[in-house]
Parts: sequence; C-alpha cells; structure tokens
Amino acid sequence: MLDNNHRTVPLTEHGRQLPKSWPERWSYDFRRVRVTLKPGETITSTFDLSNIYALRNPGTYTVAVSRSLAATADRPSLTAGSDIVTLTLE
Repeated sequence: MLDNNHRTVPLTEHGRQLPKSWPERWSYDFRRVRVTLKPGETITSTFDLSNIYALRNPGTYTVAVSRSLAATADRPSLTAGSDIVTLTLE
C-alpha cells in the first residue's frame, strides 16, 4: 500500500507481526475456504486494511491485492490479482 507521495504506508503493530513472504510484500492467510467457481463466476473477500496498515492521515492511498491458490490434482498453482485501487480517506 502506498500513500499519495508513493511511499509505503507504515504497518500497525499487528501488521509488523505478520510473516514476510517476499521483500516488501506481506502475506496473510485471511481465510481457508475451498470454493469452486464456474467460468464467469466471481467471489468477493473483504478485510480491514487498517488492521495491517497505519492509515492515520487523510489522503489518497493506492493498493493492489493478490491471492495465491495452491495446486490441485487437475491444475497448477495460480495467483489472482486485482487492478490498482485508489482510496481516499477524509
């Protein structure tokens, strides 16, 4: 997550305790649910970014999210990602 000056937003205490999976990337397993989607179907997951990032100041922030899916017997592992989303806090 970046602020309007393209600086990384500081983490909360909780965010600092999460396992680091790549340099400058944080991964947290918010849920483990097996869902089978048919072509064209979607699923939505939500979580509170302020639990991880210190969103103390009003301003514009950008975030993109991704979710890795483990391989199964009939497909390789996959990673699904979002577009960059702009958030404005007042």
